[in-house]
Amino acid sequence: MFKYGISYYTVENGERKPESGVDVRLLRPGADWQTGIPLIETGDTGYYECFIEDEKDCGFYEIWDNPNDTNGSFSGKYCTIGKLDARGLQNRCIYGNHIEDGAVTASKIAQHSITANHLDNSTFNLTKLQHEIQNEYRGVGDITQSSPARLRD
Repeated sequence: MFKYGISYYTVENGERKPESGVDVRLLRPGADWQTGIPLIETGDTGYYECFIEDEKDCGFYEIWDNPNDTNGSFSGKYCTIGKLDARGLQNRCIYGNHIEDGAVTASKIAQHSITANHLDNSTFNLTKLQHEIQNEYRGVGDITQSSPARLRD
């Protein structure tokens, strides 16, 4: 289970004043206000929180609220709950060095969330690739690592 919380307040005369009674929701990008996950206020504190029960519901969310629009509007804030999913990744945002230095690892990314369109192919050079020559019957590898690979029996 995951828990997410956010505080709403205004500043008056240098002091924080809780902003109570705001309808706050987490929305997936492209979702509408009615389908958002509501955050429940704790007392009249201006602190709002929700619980995410299933890991499949984790990932990237936009934070929407309704102080200026009764139908809700984007607050300009984002959050990631649990592992990052593809909704939080722009196309061609993962470079080879992100994988090599450990910034992008399987433990940080939700299963099946990265696809080819998220990878920037221009940053993966040929020295990282392993070459094999194949025909329609069998694949033959070149253990000498020469380039180009040689076909042999």
